[in-house]
Amino acid sequence: GGVTGYRVYKATSATGTYSYVGSTAMNTYNCTGLTTGKTYYFKVKAYCSGGEVAKYGSASAYKAGKPMPPTPSVTAVSGSYTSAKLSWKAISGATAYQIYRATSATGTYSYLKPPTSTSYTNTSLTTGKTYYYKVRAYHTESNGTKYYSSFCSYKAVKPVPATPKVVDTLGFDNTSVTISWAAIAGATKYEIYRNGTDPDSTYALVATVTSPANTWTDKGLPPNVAHSYKVRAYHLEGTTKVYGSFSIPVGEYTVGTPVLNVTPEVGGTSVTLTWDEMYAATKYEIYRSNTEGGFDLIATT
Repeated sequence: GGVTGYRVYKATSATGTYSYVGSTAMNTYNCTGLTTGKTYYFKVKAYCSGGEVAKYGSASAYKAGKPMPPTPSVTAVSGSYTSAKLSWKAISGATAYQIYRATSATGTYSYLKPPTSTSYTNTSLTTGKTYYYKVRAYHTESNGTKYYSSFCSYKAVKPVPATPKVVDTLGFDNTSVTISWAAIAGATKYEIYRNGTDPDSTYALVATVTSPANTWTDKGLPPNVAHSYKVRAYHLEGTTKVYGSFSIPVGEYTVGTPVLNVTPEVGGTSVTLTWDEMYAATKYEIYRSNTEGGFDLIATT
């Protein structure tokens, strides 16, 4: 209690002369302008400035610190069925980065060619096989000496087929839904799952489509019923199916056919049209003809 702040002192050897570098009211201090890879020694004194003369405590024992590039924070994901993609935020002061790979978490990590930016895609991998990656940054001083950060914790990646991006279209007859997606590289087949009419129902496999086909139509659906669909691709590696992730679910309501009632105005020049509400309908289009054919749109309600 009663401490106003702290004064920080620095030296270039444990028993050398300690020079004042700054003060802080906090219990942390960032000492800047140092040389990468050089060891510095620090001591701290607490002080109280409540009176006319500041009062100082004894200096702490020294602590040594060596400025080095910080450890990269790495994200690693499957890039495709034969690749892994790594990325990280740029490290201030980093000259470049190094990536190492192994086939087990505790195995021997081999150096890969250096990336040219803060991302790297490792290609020509085996589908479904797990690979392990570590990344470190380094700073090169003017004399050519390299100072390395610590390796990040290993990141495991298994190359799998990409996730389909599915779109859905309600059939013109309102009894079918067509779903389609862009072809997925390396996909052997696509599995299509559909949930039932109950929103809480689970998804069940309803069809399998062989690549390169990338569309499927669900036919004969009842009116006024919602179905949702999701798709995943798999690559056949030998006899093993290696699955990608499911797509974001898409869904459609089938719209029923209105039963039309026409009530003419007695002695008048108008008729009133009525019909039962169609669940999930957005609007109704009204068509009219003076004959049994050639109907024209006359209103939308």
